[in-house]
Amino acid sequence: MARQIAKGMRDGQVYILGPGTTTRRVAEALGIKTTLLGVDALLDREVIGLDLDEKTLLSIIEGRRAEIVFSVLGGQGSLFGRGNQQISAEVIRRVGRDNIKIISTAEKLINLPSGALQVDTGDAEIDAIMAGYIPVITAPGRTMLVKVRA
Repeated sequence: MARQIAKGMRDGQVYILGPGTTTRRVAEALGIKTTLLGVDALLDREVIGLDLDEKTLLSIIEGRRAEIVFSVLGGQGSLFGRGNQQISAEVIRRVGRDNIKIISTAEKLINLPSGALQVDTGDAEIDAIMAGYIPVITAPGRTMLVKVRA
């Protein structure tokens, strides 16, 4: 799954990698090092920032196409709002819902306590945009549609 995402990266596009071991594997597939708990940015398959805050992310994506690649956080099924506050409502607004890739194991999704993913950015408009069903990449060439609750 990580190799598939790495292989599909486009030149000239910024990739924001969320925290965690699953997204770190994307960097490893590219042969680069990123942080485990931070939010990092790549451009042309190279690191352009490590452990970034919201302000820096917004400046990096200004005037560029960008994509967010991240994993479901922890056992609670949180997408945005817990553990990745740097990927703020404004970052999501500028990147757009269609440019967000979620990666997770199928097992983690099946075992979600509420049966759905949660989003809590602090911005009701962005939470509503993220709500509904979203594809989650679970293996090379495989996705699951998973419900997202605001």
